[in-house]
Amino acid sequence: HALLQSDWLLHDDVMCLQLWYHMYGRHTGTLQIHIRTNTSNTVVWRVSGANEKQWVFGQTPINTDGKRFKFIVEGIAGAGSEGDIAIDDLGLVPGPC
Repeated sequence: HALLQSDWLLHDDVMCLQLWYHMYGRHTGTLQIHIRTNTSNTVVWRVSGANEKQWVFGQTPINTDGKRFKFIVEGIAGAGSEGDIAIDDLGLVPGPC
């Protein structure tokens, strides 16, 4: 189990959270993104299982209606030790996805 958490952010417009991810192995678990505000913690994107030894692009829209927020990338291990999850080029860009 691993968490990568941003600082608190504030933005009035729609944003797009983008990343490249790689998940491989027969025990690969789940990669998910949460958006946390002062009043909620919501999973906004999730993928599970292996993806055939290749990097995959993922994105999800972020709209918090002007509330302070942070994003959390969470990797959850599978049932055994034969599985890897990696992320790269994580970014928050202005505008819709």
